[in-house]
Amino acid sequence: MKKSIQLISVAIMLLFIVSSCEKQPAHMNVIPGDAFGVMLINPGDFDREKAAEQIQSNEDYKETMKELQEENEEMAKILEDFIKDPSSIGVNTESEMYLFVAPLDKNMIVGMVMEMKKPSQFEEVLKKIAKEMEMPVEIEDADGFQKIAFPNGNGIVIWDSKTILVIGSDSEIDAEKEAKKLLNQKASESISQNKDYMDFYANRLGLNFWMTSSIDNLKEEMQMLESMLGIKLSKNFAHLHFGWDDKIGEFTMTFKLRVNEEIRNMDPEEIMKLIEDSELDKKLPMLFGQNKAYGYDIEEDYSDEYLDDFDEATEDFSEEDLEKLYKELEAELEEVEE
Repeated sequence: MKKSIQLISVAIMLLFIVSSCEKQPAHMNVIPGDAFGVMLINPGDFDREKAAEQIQSNEDYKETMKELQEENEEMAKILEDFIKDPSSIGVNTESEMYLFVAPLDKNMIVGMVMEMKKPSQFEEVLKKIAKEMEMPVEIEDADGFQKIAFPNGNGIVIWDSKTILVIGSDSEIDAEKEAKKLLNQKASESISQNKDYMDFYANRLGLNFWMTSSIDNLKEEMQMLESMLGIKLSKNFAHLHFGWDDKIGEFTMTFKLRVNEEIRNMDPEEIMKLIEDSELDKKLPMLFGQNKAYGYDIEEDYSDEYLDDFDEATEDFSEEDLEKLYKELEAELEEVEE
């Protein structure tokens, strides 16, 4: 079943990429303005029927489908229908799909946004999948939306006639409240107001990744890093684009790194020396151990995950080295708090 799920995921991504769409979709405005990471799957000029034929003729696909049919005939039919016609799941695969990461208080949320095509069809497929996988799924009304809440309460699938949004977090959040806030937010509050993101968007290919070092709820940690290095680390951006031109058989990959003005004016050798002198490899585990967004708090939590990371990073330290590290970090933290 695990292999089947992996195949379904790859097929969904491929068939989103090979659909056709040019205009900027409205559901991009669901992405929060303070998101610091976005993956964009952009439908291109591929032949979708040809792509479906290539997937169906793949030997791994045939083998996996045979296994899936033996395990669950209905699930195999859902996947086969999707490969033949991606719109069979009720989602508009001719529009872009986004995955994003954004801060939320001291937590992080991960989200996925897609354009809805036929809500009734989408709900029918959800119910079929839930039944075949023996998952307790209840579709509920939510003030003009339909929703399925995650069992742990920290995530939700929510949709209306136009948009599907999935958000989740490994920390305790009010998922329904946050999801509705994003679905109702104005364009002026969304990622579309970020100039660098829109520059990235204008150059999109099939599969695209956008990242920034400006993370609102890690300001304290970033300030400590800046104190260690002696340089500003905010307002840096990375753009990564992958594209495939089926007509000429050409694969394209572009990578762009935009650094802030202070870093631009520095000599590369000077930057490397600052990193070496700062001993970041020793200090970073302690630095991010202070951040509850990662589940760590050295003063309160002492989580096993944190202790494992810290022990590994400091396993070669002498007692004198450890004491020196503690004192340096305490001094830097006090400086940031002041």
